[in-house]
Amino acid sequence: MRTIVYVDGYNLFYSLLKNSNYKWLDLYSLFQKQILHTQDPNTDLICIKYYTANIKAKFASHGALASEAQQRYHRALESPHTGEEVWVKLAEQRFNQLETGEVNGVSWGEIKKGIRGG
Repeated sequence: MRTIVYVDGYNLFYSLLKNSNYKWLDLYSLFQKQILHTQDPNTDLICIKYYTANIKAKFASHGALASEAQQRYHRALESPHTGEEVWVKLAEQRFNQLETGEVNGVSWGEIKKGIRGG
C-alpha cells in the first residue's frame, strides 16, 4: 500500500519530545520501520509531510539557539533518508502565509469578509 504520513510537528514536539531525550526523532525510521512495516510489510512510504511553525527567537526561552536548532532539524528532515528516496517535506509556505496575513495577495480580513458574505 502506498502511504503518505502527515505529521503535526508542533504537537509532536510539545506532547512527546520536549521533555524527552528524543528531540531529533528520525521520522522515516519511526514510520517505515517501526509502525508501517510491522502492520503491513508491503507498505510503500511515499512521503512524510511535516507541518509546523517556525520558532521566533524573540519569543523562545532559548532565543536564537532554539530557532537555529529547529532549522537544523528541518534541514535534516528534508535530506533524503540514507539509501531511500523518501524525505520529509516541510509545509512552511502555508504557515508563512498565515504569518503575513495574506494568501495569494489577499488579506485574511478580505478572506473572512468573503466567507461571512459581506
